[in-house]
Amino acid sequence: MSATKPLILQDSQFMARALELAKRGLFGTSPNPRVGAVLVKNNQIIGEGWHQRAGDKHAEVLAIEDVSVRGLASAENSHCYVTLEPCAHFGHTAPCADALIKAGIRKVTIAMVDPNPKVSGKGIKKLEDAGIEVVTGLLKQEAEKLNQGFVSRMTRQRPWVVIKLAMSLDGRTALSNGVSQWISSPESRQEVQRLRAQVCAILTGSGTVQGDDPRMTVRADDLGYAHSLISIPTRQPVRVIIDGQQRLNADFQIFKQPGKSIIVLPRGAKTAAQFVKAVAQHDIEVLLAPTISDASGDHVDLDFVLQQLASKWQVNELMVEAGAGLSGALIAQNLFDEIQIYMAPKVLGHKGKGLFNLPEFEQMAEIINVRFQQVRAVGRDIKLTIKASDTSNSNETKENTLVSGV
Repeated sequence: MSATKPLILQDSQFMARALELAKRGLFGTSPNPRVGAVLVKNNQIIGEGWHQRAGDKHAEVLAIEDVSVRGLASAENSHCYVTLEPCAHFGHTAPCADALIKAGIRKVTIAMVDPNPKVSGKGIKKLEDAGIEVVTGLLKQEAEKLNQGFVSRMTRQRPWVVIKLAMSLDGRTALSNGVSQWISSPESRQEVQRLRAQVCAILTGSGTVQGDDPRMTVRADDLGYAHSLISIPTRQPVRVIIDGQQRLNADFQIFKQPGKSIIVLPRGAKTAAQFVKAVAQHDIEVLLAPTISDASGDHVDLDFVLQQLASKWQVNELMVEAGAGLSGALIAQNLFDEIQIYMAPKVLGHKGKGLFNLPEFEQMAEIINVRFQQVRAVGRDIKLTIKASDTSNSNETKENTLVSGV
């Protein structure tokens, strides 16, 4: 198996460059992981590559091709730094491990082992069997964070779930009449557009659709990126709408936008047929989900929905843009990984709508514990990034609350 050896600072710098390249795929690689690769010979970079879109060439192959683009002879005897274990199986493309072997690479340093059972350890073994030295674990945490959704889908069979909310200083998300535009600053809304562009899917509920009639699309011009610096995405995240009470029809704006929409209905729903008919005009799919019962009635089984999104639609990251009911249900059932709250310097009053609908707690032992990960300024707002307590990493620093720009 691969060796763990002392690594010099230069190795970290080359891997950091590979991670920078991988980040260029934030908006396009779904459902594939984001991967970057750097080829080095005589302490000089001779080739670079990053995976751009699912189905396109992988980072390692592009890095090898980049060598000739730069006018160099070959990649033979070079050192490859790659953020994810090279694949060893045939998918949309040929195995990257084979490409590295054919190119005569002498050493491969890998940030993280691939969590995909089809790959995990197999790419490393193929390289070592070919006589290539392999080292793993360099900047592993950074690589895992970049692909936390992919890791979640492979290891937990559900997406990485991020609940996004905007609230006032007194913890309100809207006025009592439902009006909420706009609580957050333009800078916060631009950041939300960037998050939408990264995730595979957006989850909302029928109440939000009825109340706001949102589109929930990525608007490239609102991302704030220069076209020369980054490829503006054309991919729209899948829009997933929970309609447990069968309130909606296919006439709402969210079902008419570019990209796929999934309407989640309880099994036996009478409204399923109208959405099936709408498929011919719009890209709409129907997911019939089992229901669970509690004191407040019957509800769609959210755990089932998350598992189906991962297995059937290959959703890595799921952003929740919903009201207090759906957001509260995900928190109550511990089906979230992260909460991102944009807090505006505004006061809406005690009759405004709250963040979460949760059951009443009678004992402190019943409350839900989370942890602050980051606090920073976004425009005139304060952004709180909060992690579920069970997603903490034992290797993280003890300082969980980071403050920047405040």
